[in-house]
Amino acid sequence: MGMNSRERIVAALQHKEADRIPFDLGGTESSGITGIAYNNLRRHLGLGPGQTQIFDVYQQIAKIEEDVRAVLPSDTIPLLIEPKRWKPFVLPDGSACQIPEKWNPVKDARGDWVVKNSQGMVTARLPQQGFYFESVYAPLSRVEKPGELAAYADDIESFDWPFYADETWADLAGRAQHLFEHTDRAVVANLQLHLLAAGQDERVGIEADGDAVAGDLSQRGDVALEGRKEGLLVGGEGFPCPPPCRKTGGSARFGGGIAQLLHQVN
Repeated sequence: MGMNSRERIVAALQHKEADRIPFDLGGTESSGITGIAYNNLRRHLGLGPGQTQIFDVYQQIAKIEEDVRAVLPSDTIPLLIEPKRWKPFVLPDGSACQIPEKWNPVKDARGDWVVKNSQGMVTARLPQQGFYFESVYAPLSRVEKPGELAAYADDIESFDWPFYADETWADLAGRAQHLFEHTDRAVVANLQLHLLAAGQDERVGIEADGDAVAGDLSQRGDVALEGRKEGLLVGGEGFPCPPPCRKTGGSARFGGGIAQLLHQVN
């Protein structure tokens, strides 16, 4: 008798032989598919239009719908930090999609799509001939010393839980429980822990002061660890996490280790 999807993934994680190689489509933002490609895939598979919900607005990554999974049986299903509501939008190729309700692109004088923050500053731009929103807001670009990071606490804390993803830990916990109990797929928690990418994207002054970089990583690690602790408290112990997976903030500890290493090198 063959394995189900969750058993197959668990076997692979434990370095055991599975009945076949596990297959992942859209289990994470990094193993996902852009909205344009997703709409093309649906047409190729003979499926009608779907919702094409773009959960990663910068990379334009779409959620995989159940009718696609029925044809391309992915062994994973993602647990994503999502918006509570979606609204219609149009992708660069003219095909339809949905975007988070609080993500509000507008056309500027150049004809680009831009998104602004509460201070009216442009934070993201989709050029006329482009396919993705580019981050054009670098709040940490002038940081040179660790002590200057405190002024940017809001930017650091919000990077991995952006304003347009307005779910709560309780929302995530409820959906995690539902996915675990009502599917046999491996539930992959996408809890957005971009310790290295965040500093790069927000342009902390690497060349100016290595201590500032280390301080940035350390602060992000603390924020991530505290947030994940809250999530674990809300989520409880209802979902087994097989070795080598852990539910104790390992990635945050990794960030702290990077920070300590940078301190030593500097």
